[in-house]
Amino acid sequence: MYHRANLCLMILGSLFFLYGCAATYHPPGPLPPEISLPQSVPPAPEQKQIPEPSSRAVSDLIAKADHMEQSGELETAAASLERAVRISPKDPIPWQRLAQIRLLQKDAVQAEILAEKSNSLAGRSKRIMCRNWQIIKEARYLAGDVKGALRAEDKIEELDTTN
Repeated sequence: MYHRANLCLMILGSLFFLYGCAATYHPPGPLPPEISLPQSVPPAPEQKQIPEPSSRAVSDLIAKADHMEQSGELETAAASLERAVRISPKDPIPWQRLAQIRLLQKDAVQAEILAEKSNSLAGRSKRIMCRNWQIIKEARYLAGDVKGALRAEDKIEELDTTN
């Protein structure tokens, strides 16, 4: 019964994010043999480069999540970031950090959805949007969507050239 309830909550949560982000997911096709997936996820940018989260509680939860991530406790890190999102749902930073955790957990669909949500809240912050597009690119590679990953790479370049 507990697992069924968890599954229902996860499905409802996913639908909420899909609706809120208006994300379109295309199932990946097979990768051509000459294209290989990246072996590692790029490191998150230094905290100095990202604007400060909107509240002290959110900052503390992000710091806790960073510590848990470094300890390999990705589920605990995700739980802290989910709480930060509930506290400050219009702050793009916790959404972005949660997207990064989902990417580390190899959940490409959720990573992309969460990064898109962060982008929708980023305003004019090119640093946040650029990092989100990097997460989206890696998520698409992970899902086998090479064309989508290349489109994300184009978006990153576009953001870099408009500085």
